[in-house]
Amino acid sequence: MKGENPVFSFPDTLNNGSGNKSISNSPQYQPDNLQSTFPLPEGGRVTVEILYSDAAENSQINLELRQPNQETLLEYANHNPGFTWVSPDYFTNTNFEIGIYWYWENEGTLYQGVEAGVEVSSLGSDEYYIGFEAAGDDWDYNELVVRVKIETYLPIVFIDPSNISTGETATVSVKKQFYDGRIEDFDAGQLFEFGMMEGCTAGALISGTDTSNYFNGVPQPVTFLAADSLENEEETVKIGVGVVEQNPTAKFQVKTNPLAKSKNHNIKVNGKNDDTKIDETKINSIIIGSCFGGDFNSDKRGDENLVVVGNECDEEIVVCDSFEPQKFDDPGVGKIEKLISNAPWNWIDPVTKTPKNTDAGEGCNRGKSSTDVGLTYVMSEIGPFSQSTPSVIYQLSEDIIIEACLDDRNPNEKLWRFKIKNVRVPIFVDVCSTFISNRNFIDLGDATDFSLLGSHITNCIEFRKVLADLDWEISGGDYSFPCVIRTSKYLFSTAIREHEEKHFQDKTYYIKKELDENTLLQLQQMTRKKDDYPCPEAVLGPDNSGKTKRELFKSLISARIIKGANIDLHMGTSPVPCGIPPSMPVYFQFNSELEANKSTKKFVLASLFGGKCNLGMIRCIS
Repeated sequence: MKGENPVFSFPDTLNNGSGNKSISNSPQYQPDNLQSTFPLPEGGRVTVEILYSDAAENSQINLELRQPNQETLLEYANHNPGFTWVSPDYFTNTNFEIGIYWYWENEGTLYQGVEAGVEVSSLGSDEYYIGFEAAGDDWDYNELVVRVKIETYLPIVFIDPSNISTGETATVSVKKQFYDGRIEDFDAGQLFEFGMMEGCTAGALISGTDTSNYFNGVPQPVTFLAADSLENEEETVKIGVGVVEQNPTAKFQVKTNPLAKSKNHNIKVNGKNDDTKIDETKINSIIIGSCFGGDFNSDKRGDENLVVVGNECDEEIVVCDSFEPQKFDDPGVGKIEKLISNAPWNWIDPVTKTPKNTDAGEGCNRGKSSTDVGLTYVMSEIGPFSQSTPSVIYQLSEDIIIEACLDDRNPNEKLWRFKIKNVRVPIFVDVCSTFISNRNFIDLGDATDFSLLGSHITNCIEFRKVLADLDWEISGGDYSFPCVIRTSKYLFSTAIREHEEKHFQDKTYYIKKELDENTLLQLQQMTRKKDDYPCPEAVLGPDNSGKTKRELFKSLISARIIKGANIDLHMGTSPVPCGIPPSMPVYFQFNSELEANKSTKKFVLASLFGGKCNLGMIRCIS
């Protein structure tokens, strides 16, 4: 530990034993052992916080997620201590792995690679310090230290019933919910915090003989008592429950309002008249109706919403007309929309119901200007690259429509089912013309423009260069021959577009497959009892996370779209040898790229050598 910053001592990976620095001929460094992988057999959620960096000014360290998927969590992580990333909820038997990728320029040589060393220091159950070393003791200033915290369960709050009328009661209890889906009871004697956070004019909490909007250090369950009247026709009450750390010195805490004692009142328990009596102090707390305004002491906390209804439903109840799982291609359900640079994008704001618009802008800015001459990807945001409306941003699935319909086939147990509409998937597909011109390539288009060809092919030497570059493009280029170093001068944007079109087709296929076989099927199987949610607005309202069904479904569908679009993962890799097999080494290249190259080859052979192009009309006389 150095001051407030954790510092690790790494093994010397670059010294040759004599004390002199030894640098590999290749500036790529690969670790022998990675210790930054954590199994999550029960699933879980991971928080990563950057604590410290001792990197040089002219170095860049990127913090990367490698499993369960690959993405850069933060560029220039060495300049961002304090940055915190929280993972999505991971399912059972997930492996979580993080690492670094670094760059450093010294005397004209660019050194780069992943971590050369990793040290993990446990801080207790499911919490760790991880130190990453970029390239050995001689470059110890290229270091990054993070804290990793793993949550395996969260408290899940149950309110029974979840919909009550004025004057009725509901029971508030809590269990453990693991990320693998298991739900278990807490040990007997476990104490909790209970607090009313929203909708507090609609009732009060009761624990034993005490009434309040907040309790700390009490057993479960507690009771919620609804007020006799509401300010609105319906009120949503949010109740938070925290798990108290077992501590023999912990004392019971209750925060109450100043109340006056008076006569007793009869109350209804779950809608039935009962002889149970509650004194005037409890009634007064309901009338005062203040929310708990402090902070929960517990690190582990869950929320649940209770709906108190006074009148009829605000929204019309629609009876389900179909019970088959929805399909992406069903009318009104989903649509893949192809975008090019500066293509417009219009939608209806789900909150204000007003039209909004932006455009894709220079979507190629998402790529790498040094390598990408074409780009295909799902635009999770539309607007950041726009020049005309930079302040208007569309988020993926923002305008999705969630509806609830009533399954009344069993009159003794009517169920709510959920329907999805307007799933729009914007996929950017374009040739990066600016990148092409900035790298001094000459674009011959589809080789049918005699004027363009004549301006560049002025002699046999140039003609042979064109044919050589064309042969290289047909053969698959750098990706199919990873060990061949070759610089091209000419390229054909029509062939590049065909390459990207194959990516578009593959992404479309796997996105639809992911949604049809997983998400839409799961939503069809998800139901809620009408007895618990008498109205559509109740069943579509917030759940125990505080998010509405629309927000939850939007997050789920967006995540599945991104997963489906990961064609590198779906299509896998194939070995590509350097030179003629069985020459070594062998590189494993993504099949998505190899298949796109095959598609390009077919197109080029059919188009450029199929009688449509003018290259075949040119004769070169030496």
